[in-house]
Amino acid sequence: MSFDMLLDPVVQLGLISSGLSLIITLVQKKTIDHKEMKRIRSEIKSLQKDMKEAQKKNDVSKTNKMMARTMHLSKKQMMMTMKPALYTMPLFIIAFPLIAKYFATVTYTFPLGFALPWFSFSLGFIWKSTLGWLGVYILFSIIASIVFKKVFKLSF
Repeated sequence: MSFDMLLDPVVQLGLISSGLSLIITLVQKKTIDHKEMKRIRSEIKSLQKDMKEAQKKNDVSKTNKMMARTMHLSKKQMMMTMKPALYTMPLFIIAFPLIAKYFATVTYTFPLGFALPWFSFSLGFIWKSTLGWLGVYILFSIIASIVFKKVFKLSF
């Protein structure tokens, strides 16, 4: 059962998942300092390179200092990326039960038996070429997220 029969239910689900991906991308664009994120990433990369050299020289003191700095920067990076999730979580708490209710019977079968094993495992690990509503949602949202991050020039 879907909202309207003017569009195929798979297309409707694709539009809904793309819309939710757009909202998430816009929230990420507004809530994350992308210049700071790029700086943190480059510093972590540089520290990892220096850490490898220090490990080759068996300089434990220098390695530990760099490891501590890397952990601090990773924590800061994680906190920056978690902020948008706090804003979008209520949206998903409301949207997912509705999507599950209206699109529970939606399936998509790939033409010519093409299969994506990570979406279609069943008991006995039999490969299928059909996605349920959640697989369709995930597939469309991954594609839409990649496109929107390119369009809005987001760095992660």
